[in-house]
Amino acid sequence: MRILKGLNVFYQRFDKKSIVRKKILSDFNFIKDEKKLFIQKKCIKFFEKCHQLNSVVIYSATKFEIDTIKIFNYLIDRKVNVYFPKILKDNMSFDLVRDKQELIKGTFNIFEPTSNLKCKLEEIDYFLVPCLGLDKNYYRLGYGKGFYDKALKNISSDKLVTMLPRKNISSFSFAQIHDIKIGNVFTETEENYNGYN
Repeated sequence: MRILKGLNVFYQRFDKKSIVRKKILSDFNFIKDEKKLFIQKKCIKFFEKCHQLNSVVIYSATKFEIDTIKIFNYLIDRKVNVYFPKILKDNMSFDLVRDKQELIKGTFNIFEPTSNLKCKLEEIDYFLVPCLGLDKNYYRLGYGKGFYDKALKNISSDKLVTMLPRKNISSFSFAQIHDIKIGNVFTETEENYNGYN
């Protein structure tokens, strides 16, 4: 009986995540560009407040995520080492990029670095991660492949940053044991630094 109850809870969470993911994917193109730009600017202001900033991981955005090129340009101008994710079979590494010309379409048609200059995770100040949505406790909802969950499972939530529209934060919990919790969240209406309201 206990096993059946556990399976039932698991499938309810799985179904919730699937429903939330489909809704977000169908609605994202209706979000105004001004709103996306405003969220980007809030993220840049966060990095401006970090006086000792040496290395940051950022992502190449898909059409369902807030773009990071302005953030990349800001970090490069500031002489920060910037790393982008690269998929290698079932694993993800983060490789140095000094110029956006060093990015080419890779796995899943997402731009990836051409270099093989990998970072040491413990030396990264912040990880700006893509995020389709968050549950009410700020656990991340991705595309379901688990690359970020696996790669960043031992990283403190204080070092994890994301940007998304406020409506993509759920009012219920759907986190599973492997999901990573985001400590710094930027939306058009609020921002949370290393903690939650």
